[in-house]
Formats: sequence, C-alpha cells, structure tokens
Amino acid sequence: EIEEKPFLRYVNIGTDGPRSVLRMISTGFDLIDTIYPYVLTKFGYASTFWSGKGRKPISKTETKIDVRSLKFRTSKEPLMKGCACYACKNHSRGYINHLIHSREMLGDSLLFIHNMQQLLDLTSAARKHIETESFESFRTEWESLHEV
Repeated sequence: EIEEKPFLRYVNIGTDGPRSVLRMISTGFDLIDTIYPYVLTKFGYASTFWSGKGRKPISKTETKIDVRSLKFRTSKEPLMKGCACYACKNHSRGYINHLIHSREMLGDSLLFIHNMQQLLDLTSAARKHIETESFESFRTEWESLHEV
C-alpha cells in the first residue's frame, strides 16, 4: 500500500515584495522564494511596511526609506519604530547611514537583518491569521494600507 504524503507548493517570485508574498499565500503556496530583502538592502533601503503588528503606516506609499539619504545622517531613531530586530534595537538610522557611506560591511548586514525581519514578521502574522481563519481579511486590510 502506497502512503500518500503531503507536498509543498513552491514558487519563486524573484524581486516581488510583500504584496506578492501575501497573494501567493492566499493561493495556497507553502514555500515562497524572494530576493526582495536583498534588493532593498543592495540599494540602501529599509522596509517600513506594516508587518501585521505595531503601528500602521501613515500613508499608502510609506513602505521603505532610503537610509543612504543625508537627512538620516544625524538621526537617533531606529530604522522603524516598534521593530524588534537586532538593528532597530541596537543601532540608529544615523549610525547605519554612516556605515553605508563609509562602505562598512556592517551597514549592509544590519540593513539586511532588518529587511528580513520585516518579511518574517509579515509571514508570521499571515500564519496566525490562517490559523484563526482570518487571513483574507488580514490580506485585504494590508493591501488597503499599501501601494507596494
């Protein structure tokens, strides 16, 4: 007798971001591969989209900040208020801006840690909403808050 084994549905969405991740989850994909956090990091951006917890965005376009911008040179704020990642807990936008302008590898590392944590928080929130059978309302709310 052959035992039926469950299988994972995998998709590679390339550089697509959080909206595509949520759409792939809603269509039943279990494993979603994206280089979105890497691409943001490569170009000096920190993701600031709502990950399902904490403060909701002020505007629909508030999804990332350019940490390379000189306006953050002296900022003492974390990359994103309320974020629990290592970079936000221990370093400021100004320090990370300095590291990036100095071409220190630590700058990219801290930025990548933050960008990955944002995506992990989003998928964690999605998982919780799937368990409580409220995923579609979560996804609809998320999409109404963002233009990503």
